[in-house]
Amino acid sequence: MITLANIILWIIYFISLYFVVFWLLVFFENEDIVGPKKKSTKFPLVSVILPAHNEEKTIIPSVKSVLSLNYPKDKLEIIIIDDGSTDNTKKMVLEFIKNYPKIKFISHENIGKGASLNKALKICKGEFFICLDADSFVHKDALLHLIPNFNDKSVACALPLMKASKPKNILQKIQFSEYLVNIFYKKLMGFLHCIPVAPGPFSIYRKSVLLKLGGYDENNLTEDLEMTLKLQKNHYKIVQDMHAQVFTNTPANIKAFFRQRKRWYKGGLFNGIKYRRLMFNPKYGDFGIIQLPMLILSGIIGISIIFTTLYTGLKPHVQNLLNLRYVNFDFFTFLKDLSFSFTFLDLNFNTFFIFICMLFISIFVLYLSYTFSNEKVFNQGKIHIALFLFFYFLMLGVSWILLLPEVIFHKKHVW
Repeated sequence: MITLANIILWIIYFISLYFVVFWLLVFFENEDIVGPKKKSTKFPLVSVILPAHNEEKTIIPSVKSVLSLNYPKDKLEIIIIDDGSTDNTKKMVLEFIKNYPKIKFISHENIGKGASLNKALKICKGEFFICLDADSFVHKDALLHLIPNFNDKSVACALPLMKASKPKNILQKIQFSEYLVNIFYKKLMGFLHCIPVAPGPFSIYRKSVLLKLGGYDENNLTEDLEMTLKLQKNHYKIVQDMHAQVFTNTPANIKAFFRQRKRWYKGGLFNGIKYRRLMFNPKYGDFGIIQLPMLILSGIIGISIIFTTLYTGLKPHVQNLLNLRYVNFDFFTFLKDLSFSFTFLDLNFNTFFIFICMLFISIFVLYLSYTFSNEKVFNQGKIHIALFLFFYFLMLGVSWILLLPEVIFHKKHVW
C-alpha cells in the first residue's frame, strides 16, 4: 500500500533528481566553465566598503587584505563603517587608520547593514561599489580578475569565488565543501542568467545601477539577496567569476551555524514572497521559472525530508514500543528479547536505486566543484566528505524546522 510518506519521498526524489540532471546538462553544454584567466588593464576608481558590527577580532585583517590588493592605490577608495559596535571595533579601527589617512571612517548608532551601505553609497566616488564583510579577506589579485567582467556593458554585478577560510573542525570543513558546490552551481546558473544571490564578501557592482535601483532595502534581513533579486527583476546581468578569490569565516559550532542558516533561509523566504510576481513568469526566463521558486521549494523539501525520514525510520518500531506495556515497561527485558533480522531482499529496490543514482551524481558534482575551484578533494581530510554527502542535507532540513517558530511568532533578527 502506497502511503503519504512514500508519495512525499518520491516527489522529493523526482524534484531533486530533475534539478541535478538539469544542471549537469547545462554543465556539459558549457565545457569551458572556468573561462580564460584575464587581468584588468584598465583601472577605474573602485570603492570598497567594510561595514562592521562587533567585529574586533577580524576587522583589521580584513582591512589589511584590501590594502594588499594589486590595484593602483589612487584608484582604490576604502570606507569603513562602524554600525554601533559595542566592543572594541571602533577603537581598533581608529588606531589602525592613523597610518592610513586616506581611509575614510564612519561611525554611527546601530542602524543596520543595509542603511550603512546606503550611507556609503551616497558619499563614495568610485565607478564600482564593493562590500567586504568585516569577517572576510580578499586575495590580492581578486579585483584585477573581477573588473574585466564589466567589459560587457550589460553586466551589473560580478561575484568572486568565495571559499571558507582555514577550516579547523569538522563542521567548518563540511561548510568548505558546501561553499565550493554553491560556487559551481552559481557558475552554471550564470550561463542561464539566473543567479539568485550575490554574497556579501566582495561582490562588485556598477554604482550607477545601484543608485538607479534606489540602493539597498534598509529593512531587509538579507540585503545582498534582495539586491540580487532586484537586479534580476530589472533584467541586469550577474556573472560568477572563477578566478577572483575571497575567504570568509564560517560558524565554528552548531549553535552559530543554525543561527546563520535561519537568518539566510528567513531572508530567502520573505524575499521570495516579496518578489513572488517573478515566479513562473516567462518574462524572467529560467530565473522566474526555475530558480526563484526554489527559494520557497527548498524549505518545503528540507522540512519534508526530516519528517518523512523520522516517520519511515520510527514506524516499524512503534508496535514494539506499544508492546512495552505488556512487560510493565521493563526496558531491559524488552531489549534482551529484541532481535534484528535483515536480508538483502528486505530492501526497497526502487528507493535503493534512486539513492545510489543520487549518491553517484552527488559525488560527481562534488568532484567537479573541487576541480573547478582548484582544490584537492581530500586536502582537508575524508571524514567531512562522507558527512557532507550523507548528513548535511539533514542539517539544512533541521535549520528550516528551527526557523518555523521564528516565522510564526515574527521574531526579529539582527546582524
